[in-house]
This record gives sequence, structure tokens and C-alpha cells, in this order.
Amino acid sequence: MAQGALDFSPGAGGLTHAACTPSGPRRRVTPAAHEALVRLYTARIGDLAREPLDPSALREIRHLHDLQIPHLLERRPAGLAAIPRV
Repeated sequence: MAQGALDFSPGAGGLTHAACTPSGPRRRVTPAAHEALVRLYTARIGDLAREPLDPSALREIRHLHDLQIPHLLERRPAGLAAIPRV
């Protein structure tokens, strides 16, 4: 991904350069959260178990998840708020 500010936009399908993010729900992604996302989707489970992700980065990833799920389902699931937070 190019250098510069990144946004997460469900309507755009994920990460976008902040200047290119379409209108609609979005959230700015910090460099730490971006790094954690890359690691989450590329690391082996054992590696994540031995060296867990930073709790603050996990919180940011959770916010992205909370944007994506209602977008995919075209509604906000009633149980979304009940999923434990870190």
C-alpha cells in the first residue's frame, strides 16, 4: 500500500488512500493498525499465539470489523455489540 494516510471503507472494499475514500462509513487506519492487519492475515496461528497482536491495534481492528459486518449484511446484527472487546 502506498505511503500516506489510509482509511478503511466498507463501500470501497477495504483499505484506501485517504484522499480516494468514497463517501459513506469510513475510519482512519493508523500505521500500527495497518501493520497488525497485515500480520493478522499473513501470520500463522502459532506465530500469533506466541507473539500476540498489540491490544490497542486489536481495538482498532475491531472498529473496522464493526464497520464491515453491517455493510456485508446490509443491517446491523443485534448481537454485534455483545461480542467481547479486548
